[in-house]
Amino acid sequence: MSAAAILWIYLFLLVALRCLLTFAHSMWGWGLNVQRFLDPVTGWGLWVVAALTLIPWVARRLSGAIGSSSKWFESRSGSLKAFFLGALLISVMPDRTWFVGDFALRQGDVGTGLFPGHYVGALPLDRFLHQTLMRSLGANSEFAANMAARLLGGVEAGLLSILALGFARTLTTDAARRALAAGIVFFGGYLTMFTGLGKPASELCLVLAALATFGLAAVSRGGSLMPFGLTMAIALSLHRSSVILIPTALLVGRYWLALRGRAAWQRPSTWIAVLAPALVAIVMVPRIASVAVYDWSHHLLTPEARTQGGLLTAVIAPRHLLDLLNLTLALSPLAVVVPLLLVAQRGRVDRSLHGLVLGTLAISYLPAMLLIHPQHGIFRAWDVFAPAGMAFSLATAWLMVELIGAETNWRWLAGTTLALVAVSSLQWLVVNRQTDRGLARVRAFVTEPPARTELSATERSFIWDFMATRALGVGLWDQAADAAAHAAQDVPSRRIFLMWQIAETMRGNDGAVERLSLELLRLDSDDPIGWIGLAGAAKRLGDSTQFARAIAKLRTYSPEGNEMRVIRRHLTYYPQVWSDSLSWQ
Repeated sequence: MSAAAILWIYLFLLVALRCLLTFAHSMWGWGLNVQRFLDPVTGWGLWVVAALTLIPWVARRLSGAIGSSSKWFESRSGSLKAFFLGALLISVMPDRTWFVGDFALRQGDVGTGLFPGHYVGALPLDRFLHQTLMRSLGANSEFAANMAARLLGGVEAGLLSILALGFARTLTTDAARRALAAGIVFFGGYLTMFTGLGKPASELCLVLAALATFGLAAVSRGGSLMPFGLTMAIALSLHRSSVILIPTALLVGRYWLALRGRAAWQRPSTWIAVLAPALVAIVMVPRIASVAVYDWSHHLLTPEARTQGGLLTAVIAPRHLLDLLNLTLALSPLAVVVPLLLVAQRGRVDRSLHGLVLGTLAISYLPAMLLIHPQHGIFRAWDVFAPAGMAFSLATAWLMVELIGAETNWRWLAGTTLALVAVSSLQWLVVNRQTDRGLARVRAFVTEPPARTELSATERSFIWDFMATRALGVGLWDQAADAAAHAAQDVPSRRIFLMWQIAETMRGNDGAVERLSLELLRLDSDDPIGWIGLAGAAKRLGDSTQFARAIAKLRTYSPEGNEMRVIRRHLTYYPQVWSDSLSWQ
């Protein structure tokens, strides 16, 4: 069977599985079932677009249209057009679910400065971009903090679109295949990192795209090595995981110097290209080494890995491998079929430096993919694996260009392939944009098969806690009450009971409000929020005994005392708790 036929079958299976998993109430295939949580237009509508392109007649016309439209980006203003479209897409697709990584905590640090501990191990460029710069734009307001992070992400998405086009130009001169390569690089699940996260995942994706573009231009066209070297220096000052890029950097440097010979050392740009990343590495290595203990306990030998028998046992655990497969399908949906295509092509793939450089880049991330067990789990920690997804997409784009160039009768696959990766990426953006649907997806992860037995009570409560907090923040009272109830089962605490009480108040469930107020008072008999909540609920229920008890306590508070300040602040946000005046006479 030809490689092109294998690719078409794989694309067909992806489309078919997306359809079937929409009806399955389980999360075994969470990397493909995203449209189950979408509205009909963005779910089934986009799916139909992808399905239609499997028809050769449709795909041929789409490929022709793509080839023609790609020339729009070849003009002098082509980069500006690409930047505008990339930034525009991200600007209309903000993440409003806030589930990925430390999304809410990073935003909280920008807005209030209260969470600096979430920059553990952060390198200078990360701190500058996401703390210093963002605070100058988004301090003192959750809205301003979110807008600042979204602005940065929009600019970076525009830059990614420019780099994707530049990368495609290093691979081929054919318009349709250029569009395909650029589309595979741009449209990955990692685009969700550009929608306001406030962590270096988006910049790392940019760095990888830049390294691939500048590296291939240097070794295949004899261009300057300086853009590549400066990009590597930026990477090493951005995040400690950039040490993974060192093998690729050494490979590119070796072949470029072999191509240029001794004369290259007579140019200042060569010294800059070599010394810039070397000096940055010397400065950063002690900082990177200082957080090795943190990474070991939080990302490698985590409590979950220990319960499974140790790090190596956890690496080959079926559930871990399944989650990695789902993650890869979400971040770079074509990467899974690459090994089969390479076997099918065997010696027919051009063994150029393009494949060697991009293959080295992708393979360098495989150990990290297998060994890392992020503390929030693979389902949530997309930011940890987003650079790997970009590395896979870069290698996949090169292989697709080689494949479709070799199999001229299958050139129409360019349209089918591009449509599928675009649909996949857009659906991930949409589900995170719609808070209620994004939270429904998270809820399904912890309530539906497969049972997450590896999650401790604390971790399970952490996820429910997140859902309650986020649902409360956007006024989804039913979801907030449900999530808080689940969180309280594992780790009952004042904050959980308080969120639950507020949610029940806002949806008018006064019986639950009274019960939860009593729970708050059981934890702390002097809790002013517990007493005002009990008074309000008892009054609405007509429970004279509890009402009299609560009012008697409230009358002991000084009008200008701390307890009354807490109550007044609480009622500013949730006036439904007590709608009358605060006079207890």
